[in-house]
Amino acid sequence: MKSKTCDDFPWEGTTSRHVGMASADKLVANKVNIGMGSAKLAICSKLHLGMGSVSEAIVFDAVHVGMGGINHLHCLHSTSQHIGMSKIGTTTFYSREELI
Repeated sequence: MKSKTCDDFPWEGTTSRHVGMASADKLVANKVNIGMGSAKLAICSKLHLGMGSVSEAIVFDAVHVGMGGINHLHCLHSTSQHIGMSKIGTTTFYSREELI
C-alpha cells in the first residue's frame, strides 16, 4: 500500500507495528499504533497514538493523537493532524524532498 502523499518512500516491505503497554526504541512501519506504550522514535506514514508517548515522530500522511503526547513531530505541510486532549511539544514542517 503506497502512501497518498509520499509515494517515493519504500513503504512496501514494512508492516503495521502495534505497541500496547510496552516501550520501543524505534518503530518503522506504514502504520504505527501505540496504545498506552511509548517509543523513542516512530517513522511512519500514519501514526495513531492513544494514551502513550513518542519522543520523536516522523510522519508523512496522518497523525491521530488521543490523550497521549509527542515531544517533537516532523511532518509534511500536507500531513493531517487530529489532536484530542493531547500535547505535541514541537512541530517541524518539511517539504517532501527534505523529509525523505
